[in-house]
Amino acid sequence: MNRFVLCAALGVALAAGALACDGNGRGQTLHETEATPLPPIKVDLPPAPPFTPIATPEKYPDGNYSIHGLHKNIEKLIGQKVGVTGFCREVYKCPECPKDPAHPKDPPQCKACQQPHYWLTDEKDGKIEKAMMVVDYPTKKPLVENPPEFTIGNKYRVKGTFQRSTLSGFSASDGLLTHDETKAEDGTLVVEGNTNVAFDVKGTTPGKGDKMRAKVEGTDKEKPKVLPKKGLPPKKKGK
Repeated sequence: MNRFVLCAALGVALAAGALACDGNGRGQTLHETEATPLPPIKVDLPPAPPFTPIATPEKYPDGNYSIHGLHKNIEKLIGQKVGVTGFCREVYKCPECPKDPAHPKDPPQCKACQQPHYWLTDEKDGKIEKAMMVVDYPTKKPLVENPPEFTIGNKYRVKGTFQRSTLSGFSASDGLLTHDETKAEDGTLVVEGNTNVAFDVKGTTPGKGDKMRAKVEGTDKEKPKVLPKKGLPPKKKGK
C-alpha cells in the first residue's frame, strides 16, 4: 500500500475517534465539557445623592450681595464698596506655640501669626473652598475696646471693599473683602473700622481722628507761609 494513502487513512480514523455524536447529532469533542451557568450577581449600591443645586441669589432684598453674586460679577465689582451677607464658616486663630520639651528654658521658636481674618459662605455648612475671606478688621485698642467675637454658623452682614489683594499681605484671585463693618443678623454691631485706614474713634479726644486721617493721607504738613518781599510795603486793600 502506498505510504501516503496509509498515513491519510490513519489520520481520518484518529479524527473520527476524537469526535462523538450527542443526542441531537451534533459533533462534540471528547474534551468538551458542559457549561455551568453562574448565579446572577447582585450589585448593592447606595442610593444616588441628590444633585439639586441650591438656589442662591446674586443679591438679597436688602441690597447685599451673596458670595456667589460677588464671584459672578467680580470684574464689575472689584475695587468697589459692597455689602455681603453670609454665614461665618471659620475664624482664623493663631496656632499654639508650645516650648521644646528638650529645651524648656529656651523661648519657643514660633512663626509670626497672620492678621485676624474670617471666612463667609452662602450656606451654613458651605465648602471652605468657596468661602470669601474678610480681612483687616480691628482687634486692639484704641480702635476697639475688646476683640470682636464671631460665632461659626451665625449669619452676618458685612460692608467693605471687594479686592484681590491688600496692604496687609492677603490675596485671593476670586476676591476678598477688606473690612469696614460687621453686623449680626439682628443688626447688632460686632465691629467696625479697618486696620489700614485711620478713622475717627468714638470716645477719643475731639479732632484726634482727623489728625490720624490727615497723617495717613499726607495732608498734615503745614503749608509754608507766604511772606511779603523785603523792601516793599504790604498792599493795602482798596488801592
